[in-house]
Amino acid sequence: KKACSLDKSSSLYFYRLAEAEFYAGIDCSEALEKSLALDDKNAWSYNLRTLVALKNNELENAEKNIVTARKILPDEISLLGNFVEVKRLQGKLDTVLPLFDFDADSLDTAVERNRGEAFHILANALYKEERFESAAEWYNRAEKLLGDNYDLLVNKAQNAMELNFFNEADTLLVKALDMKKTPEVYRLIARLSTLKGNYLRATACIDEALENFPAHPDLLFDLVIINMQFNKLDNAQQVLAKLEKIEKSERVKELKAKLRAQIEK
Repeated sequence: KKACSLDKSSSLYFYRLAEAEFYAGIDCSEALEKSLALDDKNAWSYNLRTLVALKNNELENAEKNIVTARKILPDEISLLGNFVEVKRLQGKLDTVLPLFDFDADSLDTAVERNRGEAFHILANALYKEERFESAAEWYNRAEKLLGDNYDLLVNKAQNAMELNFFNEADTLLVKALDMKKTPEVYRLIARLSTLKGNYLRATACIDEALENFPAHPDLLFDLVIINMQFNKLDNAQQVLAKLEKIEKSERVKELKAKLRAQIEK
């Protein structure tokens, strides 16, 4: 805001203000429109318009703006990602498939220049549509180009879990954990261990995660569920008590009610 007040002619400053406001959950429309009024060739401002429209479920408006952004920066991979997401939400994901066809004139510039990232984007979109077998094919293509990429390993593991390829998912998640210790990957390993019926590993995984991320509500929430699934109800109550001290929410209330009902059976 201070930068914008000092230089009211800078599209970049107003764009950055709009971006900061958007991610802070503040109405960014005034700063965003000022940015575009100063520079109507700023692809990132149109991209931010797209994100605002998606947040408001205005899919036609989102498509209009992301198309404009991509005309300005046709080889930018993140803009392709948002375009694919818009088409997916419109129920038209199949219409983007020709953009990924290297044997056709329809091949997209961003796909051609960023093959691994593009394949990853398409795989994620197919995963969201629960087209897990097709997603697996594109994850494999992406992996050949990107190698051991943390986000790709995690996403591919989630897809493998949906296909009940538990051993493959396990290998991928262990690799991901070696690269980066995050609550996300700990939770996935714990969930996978639960699916494989391994209570000790599931709880040990969450315990290790809590050493790195103390009192993390999602980890505690998962630990309550794991104990409930294996009928360790005393343990579940103890963990729930810790969770209630740091989070007051509807999901915690619902979890408490489910635990109470399970105890009373």
